[in-house]
Amino acid sequence: RRRRAPRRLMAWLLAAAACILAHVGAAVRSADGENSVGSGHLGWRDDWLSDWEVSVGEETYQLHAVMLARASSFFRGNIRMAARGFERHSNLTELLPQSCLPAFELALDFIYSPPGADFVVPRTQALYLLKVADVLGIDSLAEAVAKDVERKFVDFAPHLMQQYFTFHLPGTDDGPVFLKVRNSLIHIIVRRFGAFLVDPVARAIMLSWPVDILAAILGVDELRVAHEDDVFDFVSDRMLLLAHGATLSGEEPVLRSVVPAGSLFSASDGEETANLTTGEADQGALLWNCVRTDYLSAEKMKDAALLGEHLGRPDIIAAAFDSLVMRASLSRRRGFPVRPRRPLLPAWVRPPMSNEIDFCFHYGDGTRFTCEEELRSRPKRIGDMVVRLLAYPAGEDNESKGFLSVFIAVVPQPTYPPGWSFNQVRYTMSCLSWLVETPPFEQTITMDFSDEEAVGWGWPNFIQEDGMDDFISPDGFVCLRAAIHADFIGQTFLRRRRVRLLDT
Repeated sequence: RRRRAPRRLMAWLLAAAACILAHVGAAVRSADGENSVGSGHLGWRDDWLSDWEVSVGEETYQLHAVMLARASSFFRGNIRMAARGFERHSNLTELLPQSCLPAFELALDFIYSPPGADFVVPRTQALYLLKVADVLGIDSLAEAVAKDVERKFVDFAPHLMQQYFTFHLPGTDDGPVFLKVRNSLIHIIVRRFGAFLVDPVARAIMLSWPVDILAAILGVDELRVAHEDDVFDFVSDRMLLLAHGATLSGEEPVLRSVVPAGSLFSASDGEETANLTTGEADQGALLWNCVRTDYLSAEKMKDAALLGEHLGRPDIIAAAFDSLVMRASLSRRRGFPVRPRRPLLPAWVRPPMSNEIDFCFHYGDGTRFTCEEELRSRPKRIGDMVVRLLAYPAGEDNESKGFLSVFIAVVPQPTYPPGWSFNQVRYTMSCLSWLVETPPFEQTITMDFSDEEAVGWGWPNFIQEDGMDDFISPDGFVCLRAAIHADFIGQTFLRRRRVRLLDT
């Protein structure tokens, strides 16, 4: 008990000194009449009564030992050593990662802030500040930053992960704090991956990440993306960067800088394939295994085969053709293992049937779209009709400006005869709701399609912009579904084929 008494006394003295300094600071101003935290409180730029020196890079700070010891376990240890005769100085230049040095002043703002004051964590420095707090043992600051990362900076997740990679050393353990934050960021990116893909800067940032992190994101069933084609495009770009040894700064969306636009998929017979080292080939295989080829469109199947040829990867070519064979066979029905489709639809909405076509796109808050800007779904064959959905998020024209405009269109095929038509086709257009208690918004119409008018009548004023809230997912997606009524499926066959079917 006698040995513990001096420690208790020292703790009491430190707390008392902190209170005295805080109140004395109210009566003392720095040379310019203000301090860094606010009038009436001692700030770290006030060198009056300073008794501890801290070096960070080329900067030297004259600080107050009692304020540092109150907040930081690292500084408490240093100050105890000084009581035994060591110099009253701390050098953090080698202790903190180089990228985190500028964030030290933000940590000082927190340390010197008045009790109960609101401390704003800047998102552009959040992970750097967290690293400073973790190294210096400022637990309350680390907790505040971690909460803001999970709750306030969701839209900034790729940038925060990029901050993490500036100081993370591969193969090292950054401790439980960063393990939790990193896993939280990965979870956010998985849920909002499709939204980040449409942001060129965020996409370029993600392309620069280590392959093992990308595999952890792309390989999960819960990845939110509008179509597997988007995953293929992302993976193919990353594999090209591996093959050509290119790097991205993360600031500019220079995704095709290593391969000029169009040169990959229009390669001449004499074009050389890219040379991959063993390590690059292993990383490429890890990425490629994240692509679910069973759900690629026919166009991307072709691109996959050409990508495999360009990279000298016969396994990619084989995967593309295996998926095509499976689609044409009954292997899937006989228990052949197939990975599930990425879930973008609301959990309570069933997948589309053979007479239905879905179109999911990232809407956000709608402000990035301009009037007359058109989005097109991928085509789908229903009977002889090959149809796609057309969406104008900001309106088809000036008369429908401020509305979501939607239409269904027939994509003419080379096999269609002159004067082709599909008459009296009845279908329902739905905008799916993401709230269980809110039903989908639906409109039904019966119409004709022909070679003179392939785009059917739709709804220029389908849903007003102010009424879109219930139909936007938490990740900013809108899902449309067009369903041709079962009683009208016969109308989706060309006339000559309908006669042949009736004869049969």
